[in-house]
Amino acid sequence: MNIIKKYTAPVLFCILGITFAIVLAVLLIQDKKARALEKRVSDLQRNAISSMRFRRAADDFQKMMLKAVSVIPAGYEKMNPETEVFRTLDTIKSRFKYAEMKVSAFDFSNNMVVMPLSIKVYITDYADFVNNVSMLQSLVFPFFTLSDIKMLKSVDDGSVTADINGRLWFPEKNRMPEGSMK
Repeated sequence: MNIIKKYTAPVLFCILGITFAIVLAVLLIQDKKARALEKRVSDLQRNAISSMRFRRAADDFQKMMLKAVSVIPAGYEKMNPETEVFRTLDTIKSRFKYAEMKVSAFDFSNNMVVMPLSIKVYITDYADFVNNVSMLQSLVFPFFTLSDIKMLKSVDDGSVTADINGRLWFPEKNRMPEGSMK
């Protein structure tokens, strides 16, 4: 019996050691799986947030596209950019009654048809002048980009003139945008 007692303690320690090692291994494996699951949950949450952002961005883009399409005038496909620029020049000339207009040749670059425009206006009614400049800035198809306005007062008679410089431009439909694939 003494022998059993003699060998029982080391055997029990070995059994306890093996059991402890197995439990420790199981706990380490369980911890590793728990961390992996936490990471996966975190990734899924981040993806859900990203998908909501993308959904909002896609909705915003769709609203912008609908707004852009609503701005395009009826018959846009059949419009000739040069003709539309000349029609707008006629409209501008009728609005600025006491004005001298200078135009330059068309520039066909950056997928636009551009005509530089300089208007020298003799201001007789300031409110009318401001309304006409506002009309210029609100033009659509063709658009008007204002470069500068210089107000000049004559020393001789005190009359006021304004030099308006800008450009009329129309998106060119016949070519693909530079850098795009055909």
